[in-house]
Amino acid sequence: MSDLTGLQQSLDLYGAAVYWRYVFCAENEPAALATKLRERAVAAGASHNQLFDAEQHVRECVLTKRKPLMAGHSFPYFRNEATR
Repeated sequence: MSDLTGLQQSLDLYGAAVYWRYVFCAENEPAALATKLRERAVAAGASHNQLFDAEQHVRECVLTKRKPLMAGHSFPYFRNEATR
């Protein structure tokens, strides 16, 4: 996987984790996974602006009742895919 592909995938996964954090705001597991995936995105080279853009995209998805593509059909499914 190229560095650019890895960076984009890590940003997409982080955005999906933020989505699940919004959906399950009272639960700790989605927030912990979002933190872990944020760290992974930073390690892959994501800038503060790229992370902000990913979060902004998720807010727009939540407001329009859409899911980010990488979110999967459920949080358990997403968690399993993201932690591979």
